[in-house]
Amino acid sequence: MKTLPVLVSRRAAVLCALLGLAAPAANAGETEVTHTKIVPPKQAVAVDEKLKAIGVPMSFAAVGSRLVIGGTKGIGAIDASGKLLWSLELPPAAARQGAAADKRGAFTPIDLGNVDRSGAMASPLLGGELSAKHEFTNATVGLVDPQGKLLWSVPSAEQAKLAPPALSAQAVGVVGTKTFALYDRATGKAVGEPVSVYVNVLGLMDGLVSQFPSRAAVVSGDVFHLVRNNYYKRVSATGEDLESSRTLGPLTPLEYVPAGPVLAGNLVVFANSPSTKDTKPLLIGAKVGGGFDWNDRMDAVVKTGTFSSTMDAPMDIAAAGGSIFVATNFSVFSYSPSGSQKWKAKNRRGGLYPSELRGARYIGNAFEKTVPVPKSFLATPLLAATDERVFVTARYTLPASAGDAASAPAGDVVEGSEAPSKGRRADGITVLDAKTGSYVETLWQADWRIIGLALFGDMLAVATGNGVVLVALK
Repeated sequence: MKTLPVLVSRRAAVLCALLGLAAPAANAGETEVTHTKIVPPKQAVAVDEKLKAIGVPMSFAAVGSRLVIGGTKGIGAIDASGKLLWSLELPPAAARQGAAADKRGAFTPIDLGNVDRSGAMASPLLGGELSAKHEFTNATVGLVDPQGKLLWSVPSAEQAKLAPPALSAQAVGVVGTKTFALYDRATGKAVGEPVSVYVNVLGLMDGLVSQFPSRAAVVSGDVFHLVRNNYYKRVSATGEDLESSRTLGPLTPLEYVPAGPVLAGNLVVFANSPSTKDTKPLLIGAKVGGGFDWNDRMDAVVKTGTFSSTMDAPMDIAAAGGSIFVATNFSVFSYSPSGSQKWKAKNRRGGLYPSELRGARYIGNAFEKTVPVPKSFLATPLLAATDERVFVTARYTLPASAGDAASAPAGDVVEGSEAPSKGRRADGITVLDAKTGSYVETLWQADWRIIGLALFGDMLAVATGNGVVLVALK
């Protein structure tokens, strides 16, 4: 007999499957990816050693010729030569994610609390890990000026897992676990009441939603577009709830939304995660001005045995060069702005096997584990793209004869990271051709555990447990 949390998710999944659109066209390009060309990353410029004062890097925000980095001990900015422009040391935090606009930087630090498994539903025979409630403390929101001076810092409206902030001309918007809150950009004062992004279905959802990372809103004009739990919302900079959707059409639910949003021209793109092994994930294009433009069921099936398979989950989305790229645990998809699949690259012998912080872990109870939850609590992207190349973090293992085990990165305590593996194994970056999905190469070095990626001019910024690396793209 299935437990109640599984029944709830299965019923929603069946509705999605019945009412969703057809799968992508069968003639879309499909390739298998294997690590066959391993190359060391070419450092474009050296990063100023003084940046290490901000601790382990956890987020990037590129604004023109500067890169703002959020770290466990503060926030800082470098220019395209790797020179430190400024750094601001702040009270240590387990996670600090940042954003920037008009050369101003905003940040949202949090500390990790307990994991509450005291409820009856957290029993392994009932809800199990689905009902394990993760707690967070010391959540704040702050803003710095172009010289790195702290303008204000205030307690978050919700003591929860916070997204990187989003900045409009008037406000700083922060997605939490259950709410979206706005802060006046000039003063840090709350703008209206927080907007709810949460419905506790049958009282069973508190634990599950505490485990999903909060993704940053995207801003178009003075409107914030955000996804959280099973909501898509448009909220004005004055706090007006302009649009709130939990379904596509009358009955197709959004379910869990762990991927996106990203801006792609006049669209806001995000993705559903399947709640069971039989439900195809849903990629959605919403109009910037309101309403939905298209949606597509992604053919993300993964073979798990001779006679078995499961459905993979989208976790990262990027837009570049007129295309939308989506990464699941074992595949990367390319879509056109109209919602048509252009190509699909599939893992083969580890080519797209997820890095330690990318992708999903599957949770549930003693009977089955089918609900995909992101590995990391951070919302830092692990997928990046230009109009020529797609970069996605992956794992690679050297043959046993290649040398001793790589040492673990110093100071890497990112929530969600796995214990160091035996053997000379580390995270790398699989590079694909953006037009065709074909494999180009794998960037790899032995001491990498990758926390995030970002494009910065003609470089790829890589956040690792040992600091920031600026990799040359050409």
